[in-house]
Amino acid sequence: MHRNAPLVALAALVAAPFAFAGDKEANEILKKAYEHWNDPQPTEALKLANEALAANPEKVLKTQVQLFIGSLHQVKTGDLDAALKIYEDIITANVGATDNNLKQLKADAMVRKANILYSEKDDKEQALRLMSSAHQLWPLSTTAEIASQFFFRQGRMHDKGAADKQKALEGALKLAEESITLAPSQFQGEKLKDRLAKHTAKCKLQLAICQLGIDKKAEAEATFASINQADMNDAHLYQWATYLAIKGDADGATEKLTRFMSTRPAGPEGAKARNQLRKFIRSEPDFQSMQKRPDWKTLTEDEPEAAAPGK
Repeated sequence: MHRNAPLVALAALVAAPFAFAGDKEANEILKKAYEHWNDPQPTEALKLANEALAANPEKVLKTQVQLFIGSLHQVKTGDLDAALKIYEDIITANVGATDNNLKQLKADAMVRKANILYSEKDDKEQALRLMSSAHQLWPLSTTAEIASQFFFRQGRMHDKGAADKQKALEGALKLAEESITLAPSQFQGEKLKDRLAKHTAKCKLQLAICQLGIDKKAEAEATFASINQADMNDAHLYQWATYLAIKGDADGATEKLTRFMSTRPAGPEGAKARNQLRKFIRSEPDFQSMQKRPDWKTLTEDEPEAAAPGK
C-alpha cells in the first residue's frame, strides 16, 4: 500500500546503489538506470539495468540490480510473475546470508514479494508472515511502515470480527510509530537527508491514518499538521487519498488518486500496470463509499490490455 510509498508504490523505494571495488562499471550503469525511473516508459531503465547485470558485479551489487529490475516489473511493466521470480531468486540465493548488506537486500525482496502476494495474489496470510520474517531479519523503517499499511487494511475490512479488527489496527499503529523511530538509523548522513525527510513524512502520514482508524481524531490532525508539505511527493499520494477518504473529503481523495494513477506508464503499454492499481483501489475498504462517483470511472474501470506477444 520499492514500492515506493503505498503498497502499490512499494517498488519505487529504490535505494542508492552500494559501491564496491571492482564494481565501478556496473555501479555507474545502475545509477544511470535509476535516473530513468520516472520515464514515461521503462524501456531505457530496463535496458541499463540489464547492462549493469551483464557487467558481472559482485553479489551485493548484483542483488541490488536484480531488485531494481524486479521493481520495474512490479510498478512499471506490470509483469508481476517476472518480479516474483526475481524476488524469489534473491531470497533463495541468500539463505543463511551473514553479510549485512545481503541480509538487508534479502529482507527488501521479501517485502516486495509480500506486497504482490497481498495485493495481487490474494494470499494475505502468507504475505503477512513474509513481512514479519523480513522485519525480524533486518528491522527497517520502510518495512515497518509498509507492514503498518498491511495491518491497517486488514483492520478496515468489513468481513473481519470486531476483535480481529481492533488487534490489526493496534498492530498497525504500533508499526507506524516504530517506522518513525527507525527512520534516522536507516537514512543516515547528509547524502540521505532529503530521503529521510520524505520518508519520515510518509511514516507520519501512515501514523495519522492509523490514529484516525482508532478514532483518535485530534491526535491524527496534530500528526498530519506536523508533516512538512514540501516533503510530500508522488509516493505519498495513495496514503494521502486514504487519509482524506477517512476524513470524509471525497473530492480531495479523488484528486490525489487521479494524480497517483498518472504515475503509471502512459499509453497501451501501461494498461496492465494501471489496471493493477485499479484492482487495488476497488478493494480498498476506505474507498468503497466513493466508487459510484462519476469521476471514479477512470480509477476503477479496467481498460483493454494489449495481448502478450505470440497470442
